[in-house]
Amino acid sequence: MNKVIKTLVNLLLIGMVVFESITTYAQGCFKKIAAGYTYTVAIKTDGSLWAWGNNSSWQLGDGTSTTRNSPAQVGTATDWASVAAGENHTVAIKTDGSLWAWGNNQFGQLGDGTNTNKNSPIQVGSATNWASIAAGFGLTVAIKTDGSLWAWGWNDFGQLGDGTWSRKYSPTQIGTDTNWSSIATGVGHTVAIKTDGSLWAWGSNGIGQLGDGTYNFQSIPVQIGSATNWASIAAGESHTAAIKTDGSLWAWGGAQLLGDGTSIGKNSPVQIGTATNWLSVSAGVRHTVAIKTDGSLWAWGDNGSGQLGDGTTTDKKSPVQIGIAVDWSSVSAGNDHAVVIKTDNSLWTWGKNQYGQLGDGTDADKNSPTTIACPTALPLQMLKLDAHFRNQQVYLSWQTAAEVNVANYQVQRSADGIHFNTLTQVAAVGNSTQTQAYTYTDNSPLNGTSYYRLQMVDKHGSFSYSKIVALSLTSNQYPVSIYPNPAKGSAVVQFVASAGKGLLAVYNTAGKMVYQNNIALQSGKAVLPLQGFAKGTYTVRLTINQQVFTQNLVVE
Repeated sequence: MNKVIKTLVNLLLIGMVVFESITTYAQGCFKKIAAGYTYTVAIKTDGSLWAWGNNSSWQLGDGTSTTRNSPAQVGTATDWASVAAGENHTVAIKTDGSLWAWGNNQFGQLGDGTNTNKNSPIQVGSATNWASIAAGFGLTVAIKTDGSLWAWGWNDFGQLGDGTWSRKYSPTQIGTDTNWSSIATGVGHTVAIKTDGSLWAWGSNGIGQLGDGTYNFQSIPVQIGSATNWASIAAGESHTAAIKTDGSLWAWGGAQLLGDGTSIGKNSPVQIGTATNWLSVSAGVRHTVAIKTDGSLWAWGDNGSGQLGDGTTTDKKSPVQIGIAVDWSSVSAGNDHAVVIKTDNSLWTWGKNQYGQLGDGTDADKNSPTTIACPTALPLQMLKLDAHFRNQQVYLSWQTAAEVNVANYQVQRSADGIHFNTLTQVAAVGNSTQTQAYTYTDNSPLNGTSYYRLQMVDKHGSFSYSKIVALSLTSNQYPVSIYPNPAKGSAVVQFVASAGKGLLAVYNTAGKMVYQNNIALQSGKAVLPLQGFAKGTYTVRLTINQQVFTQNLVVE
């Protein structure tokens, strides 16, 4: 892959699909970071989303299960606002307030009502008032703009806080309070701060990680002490760290993690040192990293993989400064690695690198900060990707506006939208600044719903994916398809039928009908207006001669 591109042509095209075909590098482009258990996710200053590291549970969200040791772009959207990484699932909020999730879904932590893993971002419900999120071990916790608290996923220790021990597969409101301001969740416990500065915790407490002075598990939020000057919080595997508004740092929970110079666990908050200029803190599984108001970086706890970044692999029982730089701005600690951004938006990582979670192109551990070059995907601009029925066959067509070092397009099909097989390989023009058109006909489409996508492969072997389009073919004489899918503004419902009338209806995920219209069948298609439809998944139902055909439609 060519690493240096002298000229980037920026083509502003409506509905374009951006592929990761050629990558260039430049410093200083990241604004948000999240370190998962063995992977990392970051948002660039342009709003694009990137991920790298372990991808065995699809937690990178790039449509594959390929583990990556350097940043890979997640989709093409450039409106990502915040992101959180858990053990092996990821959640993120867009600038419009919508919530998205992907990766492992064993415990319902994606919140889509299922326990099915997802290899690319899916929207969670249709709400657009999500404000902040936290992802832990098999669970997700979030706050809406109205201050309400929501949680879903694993709940064996009461860590959801809803008063039960049962898992939840979709967002469940925790209590009725609407004054929650910040949240953090670890392996089995959750902590949160309210707008009045009070501190609350719930879930697992076998090592005192709740800080309530007991070792009792709690399935509902309990206030920790009576102080009302808590400013920020962080939750690790079995310890918690927090900063007060006076800049003092506090910790409690597991032994040798707290930074108080001892190896003794605490079941209530203890102050770490006497400094009162702590700015932010992040808790990994067994180590902690923090930044002071002067921009200096500090770390303590386990260090067997160099996750403290002090150039050694020696554990530390109290905070040690990492280097002499004083321009650190934000930090996120994973299992055994850490990710930090400087004030110039440059990205730095260190620690365990078994899965490439450091993003430096290797799998070698690092015990001191290593800068990660800023990736920029040179786009392959795709004007359209369509799929529709033609004589009981599926006809795929796509057009590109520009190509750089493209080798071929792999046409792939799936019965579930998750596991894809390659049907054929279509040779690409390779290099072009003019519109290029391609087609492929699937002569033996699947009964039921088929999902199609393109895998674009460049001449160096790198690849990425187009959006997925879906069609539904029934075994009778009335195959029905919808395109484009996903759609925005309007979609075309295509069918094979004789003269007469049919009834076209659309239902939301709650089963409520949101559209209905009688349509003439002679033309073989009908335009479905989508103005006023909220983003999300809908069921389109077409009734022809008392036969009902359904197809899912995603509205963007």
